[in-house]
This record gives sequence, structure tokens and C-alpha cells, in this order.
Amino acid sequence: MEKFFKVNKYYFLLLLQLILPLFFSCDSFWEANYIQVKILTPYNNATVSDNIEIKIGAYSSQRLKKIELFIHETKVYTVLDIGTLPVSYLWNSNEYNSGNYRIKVIAYDDNDNSAQDECRIKLISINWEIENESGFHSPAIGMDGTIYVGSSDGNLYAINSSGRILWTVFIGSTVWAPSVGIDGTIYVGTDNQKLYAFYPNGTIKWEVSTMWWIRSTPAISNNGTIYFGSNDKKVYAVSPQGEKLWVFQTLGTVINSPAIGHDGVIYIGSEDNKLYAINPDGTLKWDFITEGRVSSPIIGNDETIYFGSEDYKLYSLNPDGTKRWEYQAGGALYSPSMDQDGTLYIGCRDRTLYAITQTGYLKWVVSTSGIVNSVPAIGNDGMVYFCSDDKTLYAISADGQKKWEVYIEGVSSPAISSDGFIIVGGKNLFAIRCSSTLANSPWPMLNHDLRHSSQAN
Repeated sequence: MEKFFKVNKYYFLLLLQLILPLFFSCDSFWEANYIQVKILTPYNNATVSDNIEIKIGAYSSQRLKKIELFIHETKVYTVLDIGTLPVSYLWNSNEYNSGNYRIKVIAYDDNDNSAQDECRIKLISINWEIENESGFHSPAIGMDGTIYVGSSDGNLYAINSSGRILWTVFIGSTVWAPSVGIDGTIYVGTDNQKLYAFYPNGTIKWEVSTMWWIRSTPAISNNGTIYFGSNDKKVYAVSPQGEKLWVFQTLGTVINSPAIGHDGVIYIGSEDNKLYAINPDGTLKWDFITEGRVSSPIIGNDETIYFGSEDYKLYSLNPDGTKRWEYQAGGALYSPSMDQDGTLYIGCRDRTLYAITQTGYLKWVVSTSGIVNSVPAIGNDGMVYFCSDDKTLYAISADGQKKWEVYIEGVSSPAISSDGFIIVGGKNLFAIRCSSTLANSPWPMLNHDLRHSSQAN
């Protein structure tokens, strides 16, 4: 009886939606050619994904001749033989980019009278998802499109562009964000105090030990030298064959990633509140002190260095280590990215993403419900993608407008693949179709590029 009531309640409400307007307009009620159509699902402003059932209700005083369905002005479905109402259409949205869409329906009767209705939705087009209770860190992508990602479950994963796991290597402690060499070698730091080098098939090439955790993503120079920091307060240079070339001592743990300048100088921050510039031979070029721990730096086309600090400031330095400008934010700042016109995008502990001009002036801010420590990825169409500790992925236009957002339990820094998917980690690893590929800009994402080389240009 309860089920019968629920079913009939649905059709009763549908009947009210379609018929009640007649009683509030006497002219319409007695009009011989009255027609009405209504999109029943999805609801206006709904967030949807995967296969979406579009339900359409209609009423006409004449025989209904046809109903047409449009998505963004493109006709996708026509019903000519209208029998039982409501009409349903199953939309495979995985063929569409994530974004805002308009759904429109038009109904016609035998006299060619028509009525229409429309709704707007936010589409999140998830191509594939890999589950992992331990979570994934920020992914790197090799030149052949293979995705490499570390996990707190102690594994390094290799995944193809279709979401199939090619191989895993169990290391036994947390595996952090990897980088990929030109020859396909994968370099990755772990909490077992070792940096590993793996061949593209997942077999080990070599390993290098330090005195503590290695959470710094290795940077790879043009000659193949690998640079990384360790929680033992040191910066290491290692040859492509796995030989230690030099060790540079700082006064604080080094968990962030280096950046390599056009001239081969290595820039890296330490928890001793300093940014270090280290010559390729391992000698100190200069250091710059702040009042808080320093994030991973980035480098502009003119060799200007940019980085955030826990002293609430974004810094811009000349190549000789002198300060060009600083910007005061509302909380500790993390590592920025840079678009083609030099705009810097940087997350903050005040739950905000800042857009700052290349000369140090605020363009706009976007607020979230969590700390923004994700490095934004910038699309070739100007879109900016980032995660917040509210476990939401945000898509922001170049003028600071929120285009869409989706709760995915994602907190990593995203990558944008060459075939137009956002690859982002968190509790699971997602591939989300978007309108972008990676921008051709001075520093468009975490660690500069899809391989995480951290090499300027």
C-alpha cells in the first residue's frame, strides 16, 4: 500500500505541475490549443555525472506530435511516437567536458503549436576512478602518457590513460610524488629514507639512502642530474647512475621540491625559513631569509624566483637574491603556479586561492571551505584547477569565476593530461574530462610540467 501511494503520489504531483496552471488562467484553460512541457529531472542547477536520465513531462489539448531535446543548442533526441509519459532519455555525459550545460526541450502538437522548458546543470565528467583507502599523492605523467603516482599504502603505481593499472611496486612505506626522466626513469622519495629509481617496467634501477624521510619530489636537470631534499636537513645531487655527487647542509628539514633555473642553479626552501640558491657544483650562491618556513619555489621566463612562506608573504626575488617585491596575504602561503601573462596563482591557509599579478598586485581571490595547499594547474584556455582541504576540486576561469566544483575527497595537486583530463589524487585517483590541456606557460603546475622535472623551460 505504501509503495502504491508513493508511485501515485509521483504522478499526482506531475499532474499538478502540468494542469494547475490551467486553473489560474481562464483564457489558457479554455484555449483549444494549449500545450505545456516540463523537464522533471535533472533539477535546475543540479550537479550530475555519468549516465543521466532526463525525464520530460508534457500536456497538450491536441495530440502531441513530437518532443525535441537539446543540450547546449545541439539536438540530441527526438520523440515522434509519443505514448506513455513522462518521456525518458539516458544521456551518456562521459563524452562531454566537465562544465555548465543548458538542457532544453521543445514539445509540438499537431497544429505546430509549441512550448519549451529548460534547466541548467553542472556536469562532472568522470572518465575513470581507482579506489584506494590509503589515498594517492600528486601524479606525474610520462611522455608516453603513463601516470605514475605514490600512495600511503606503500606502493608506487603505473596506470595507463584508460585507468588500467599496469604495475605496482611495493616499497613498504609512504611513497610521495614522483618525477619522470626523459628516458622514462621514475624517481621517487619515500618515508623509508631512500630515493628510488625505477625503469619504466617497474623494475628497480638503483636506490640512494639518506638519514631521514624523503618527501621532496626530485628535480631533473638537463644533464640528468637529480636534486632533492630530505628531512635530514640536506639537499642531495645524484647522477643518473645513482652516484651521490654532493650534499648541501641546511639548518632545517627540506620537504619541498627544488626548482632548476635556466643556468642550472638549484633553488630550494628549508624549514630554517630560508630559500637557498645552490650552484650546480653544490656551493652556496646566496640565501634569502624570511620569517616562516619556505615553500617550493618557481621560476619565471626572466629568471625571477617566486615562492610562498609561512610568514603570510609571497616573495619575488631577482636572480641575484635581492627582493623585487612581496605580497602580504591572510595566512601561510604555499607554492604558486604561473600562467602565460605572468599571473601567479597561490593557495593559502586562510582557505583562499589568490591571483597575483607579476608585479605583486592582487587580481582576485576565490574562497573555499578548507586550506588551499594544492598547487593549481593552469589550462591552455585559462582555466585554473586546484583542490582544497574541503576535499573539493575547483575549476576557476581566468577572471576568477567559479565554473564548477566537485567533492571527490581529493587534496592533491592536479595534472592536466595531453588528452584533456584532470588527473587528481586524494582518497581515490580520478580522471575528469575538462576543456583544457596544460598551458604553455613559464610554470603551469606543480613541479613545472607533467613529468615533474622542476626544470625552468
